[in-house]
Amino acid sequence: MKKNRLIFPLLVAATLSLTATDNNTTGYKENFYKAVNQPWISAHKIADDKNQVSTFTHLDDLFVKNGLALIEKIKKKKQRSVEEQKVLDYYTAFSDMKGRNAKCVTPIEPIFKRIDAIKDHKELAHLMADLAYEGTPIPYGFGPVTDREDATRYVILGMMDGMTLPKKFYEDNSTASQKKIGNYTDYLRDILTLARMDDVNRTVENDMKVERLLASHSLSVTQLHDVKLTNNPSDFKSVEKMLSNLDIAYYFKKMGLPQTMKLNIASPDYFRALNENFKKVPLPVWKDYLKTEVLGAYAGSLSEPFIEAAQRYNIKEGQATKLEPLEIRALRNTSAALSFLFGKLYVDAYFDDADKAKIEKILHSILDTYRTAIKESDRLAPSTKKAALEKLDKMAFNIAYPNKWRDYTPLKVKSDDLIYNVRELVKFGHLLTAEKIKKGKVDKEMWESSPPQEANAFYSPNSNKFILLAGILHAPIFDANATDAANYGGIGLVIAHEIGHAFDNSGAMFDGDGNMKNWWTKEDYAAFEKLKQKLIAQANRYEVISGVHANGALEIGEIIADLSGAEIALRAYLSTLDKSADKNKGMRDFFIQYAKVWKANTRPQVLVMYNDTDGHPASEYRINGTVKNMDAFYEAFGVKEGDGMYLPPGKRVEIW
Repeated sequence: MKKNRLIFPLLVAATLSLTATDNNTTGYKENFYKAVNQPWISAHKIADDKNQVSTFTHLDDLFVKNGLALIEKIKKKKQRSVEEQKVLDYYTAFSDMKGRNAKCVTPIEPIFKRIDAIKDHKELAHLMADLAYEGTPIPYGFGPVTDREDATRYVILGMMDGMTLPKKFYEDNSTASQKKIGNYTDYLRDILTLARMDDVNRTVENDMKVERLLASHSLSVTQLHDVKLTNNPSDFKSVEKMLSNLDIAYYFKKMGLPQTMKLNIASPDYFRALNENFKKVPLPVWKDYLKTEVLGAYAGSLSEPFIEAAQRYNIKEGQATKLEPLEIRALRNTSAALSFLFGKLYVDAYFDDADKAKIEKILHSILDTYRTAIKESDRLAPSTKKAALEKLDKMAFNIAYPNKWRDYTPLKVKSDDLIYNVRELVKFGHLLTAEKIKKGKVDKEMWESSPPQEANAFYSPNSNKFILLAGILHAPIFDANATDAANYGGIGLVIAHEIGHAFDNSGAMFDGDGNMKNWWTKEDYAAFEKLKQKLIAQANRYEVISGVHANGALEIGEIIADLSGAEIALRAYLSTLDKSADKNKGMRDFFIQYAKVWKANTRPQVLVMYNDTDGHPASEYRINGTVKNMDAFYEAFGVKEGDGMYLPPGKRVEIW
């Protein structure tokens, strides 16, 4: 489960009333997800300012309620901590729409003048580096990440950047893709007009020339998920030659990146093509592209008309038809910008550490079940089992919040200047980068991703660690007073899913130390590949909406983790039942809770957007596509040949 999309749909009341819905056996056999969730979906309409209604929107509502209450509490304090003052100042600056409207585009006009002053491609290369340092996307980027081949150290990763849409939309001539391009260029015209650009149509045309050029050489969304394809170790001299026209030495000096560190280039072909075309693209075209990139980077922090332009674009894209209230947008922006700073205040106020013991009990039950499953697996050779068990034993985990908090002391925040704050955050990011480089070794105690107030969970193969954020540890995902069926079908399955990523198509390439290293026998990995292809084929047959099929190759990592997670979480739950318990009822309760956790009512165009860009399958497929492969589901609900949920035994896939 990743930051981009993690949607656990459900209401609190549904968590504690499993048996009340355990009476629709015919419907369960035909379409399990709909039989469990359709009444709820029909009764819960999508709000105008939302893209869906789901468990995660319920958890998000809780975050908004708590977050706004926290802001109000800070406002009323006569004496505030330094951290509280920074949060309040950022929130106030974002909320000051009167001040933002008065400034309009003025704060970024000096950047446009710098772009206009460029005289040649050498100056262009230097200005690109300067703009990247200030936070504007350019066609490439470099930054320190954990080395895939030595997880104790950092490597400088060279990345593609500078495109707004996924590759397919720039190259595909279908009606849907052309509509998406049209919506995007309409938005660009809107914001360029607001910025008082001289020739808006020419600027948009030139921007699209560059974006299409970059896209023609870029990797697809699916390719970007391929850890082998994107692992290309290199060194500064080689990359300097690869990008000889862009003066990478200037970029590295500007960013404070040492030339002595190992590099990894996500797509060498993209870099070569960028270098080859850099001087072929006329200077005026590059200037228009950069102005558009600058405006896109800052638009959300400018005046109200820019926000309204973005909303018109979202409406055309089938997203929310109404803006959220300003106070909620200010809260979200503050939480995102001051991520761990706000997060510490949030968990101090709202997370109960007493819940950790219950969660850890479920966690260790899941780990024990994985150990047993690995030992008993009939598809793994002894050497593969040994390596898998070592990986499991070395796995680290964090519940709720970091053991070590990020220090925000250097960050400066003003209460009356949002653009200043945005720029200071970029500078703060450079300080964090410099700190990483200075240390040299990876600090595994430090979180590099989502802050704890988000409702999310994730596993990192490069550190062999999974994290449950505090925001997800609420009903209906977790409730200390709920039944075992509810908690194992909720947080237990989330935990088992995340551990399952250690053995999915990407995780399988990393060992227990987080290093990219083969630990499978040739025969075992070939068998795993066959299972993977069967699951991809199953997913490709599923229609997200009429005429739009799931992208199994993109979603396979989540599909494997879903199936692994469901298999293991169910076994762990069944181990809690005493001998007198009704096993079939227990399994039904578990499966029903699993389905309830994933219920969602989502706008159709948003479903299509997720399908194009995100590695997570649609909610319905995450349930039906998973349980169809589990013999226990057939046993629990009496599914037979001819039923809609039936999959012949020979076509089912078992991970564990």
